[in-house]
Amino acid sequence: AKAITISNDPAKRQKILVVDDEQFMVHTLSKILEVLGYDVISAFGGREAFEKYMAEKIDLVVSDVHMPDMNGIELMTSIKSKNPEFPVILVTGYGVEDARKTAGEYHADGFLGKPFRIEELRQIIERTLPSNAAA
Repeated sequence: AKAITISNDPAKRQKILVVDDEQFMVHTLSKILEVLGYDVISAFGGREAFEKYMAEKIDLVVSDVHMPDMNGIELMTSIKSKNPEFPVILVTGYGVEDARKTAGEYHADGFLGKPFRIEELRQIIERTLPSNAAA
């Protein structure tokens, strides 16, 4: 297997849409993902996120489950109705077991309970993003 090199070529960097209604979470996740070598677009809620998904070329969505205007499940369902293969990772801080069940029922591509370690986030993203499949 060849090592994954983080590209500094902006055209090759994968773009992740981070969605959470808490500004702190969006900010923290965005910083972590930028350090890991991804381009990040952020949205504060499902509706805004879906508009950005439609408008931009995005490779992956990392979304909180519990949001007031349109929750992570609704966001994921909307995205997958347009593109069933599109990868969505759900993040939640409440009822991790319930959320894992929900994520499974709705076919989330990945699932993280808060608080999570950066390493867990990195692994789940590398597993989920299509281009990181062994070539």
